[in-house]
Amino acid sequence: MHAGYDDGPEYSPDGKWIYFNSNRAGGWDIWRMPAGGAGPEDARAERVTSDEGEDWFPHVSPDGKKIVFLTFSKGTPDHPANKVVALRMMEAPGAHGKRVNMKIQELMKVFGGQGTINVNSWAPDSKSFAYVTYELLPE
Repeated sequence: MHAGYDDGPEYSPDGKWIYFNSNRAGGWDIWRMPAGGAGPEDARAERVTSDEGEDWFPHVSPDGKKIVFLTFSKGTPDHPANKVVALRMMEAPGAHGKRVNMKIQELMKVFGGQGTINVNSWAPDSKSFAYVTYELLPE
């Protein structure tokens, strides 16, 4: 078994993979494993993102080609509310039968965090997705 915390599991649309976020490698990254499990010593678990940000809530588009996720700034220990966060997107691993260009695109920065994109909110045609942003009212 790995050392770390896993959260936010979600099946890929074809049911072959489970995507999740984990801090098993130090910072928070997006991972995936076969739907049947990662196997002994988590040998079949694959790290999908690995950069300076803290990545959470991976959601694969219905066509299986893209992943949208939320990124907190480096060192954010969890997924708190009331933070400036980035909505990011990348090509899904295996979308073309192998891991190819895994370039991550930052779509926008928003004020949010916890609750911004916790659940899959892709449109059925994979052309758009919903998210939540908000502002704090003065007390």
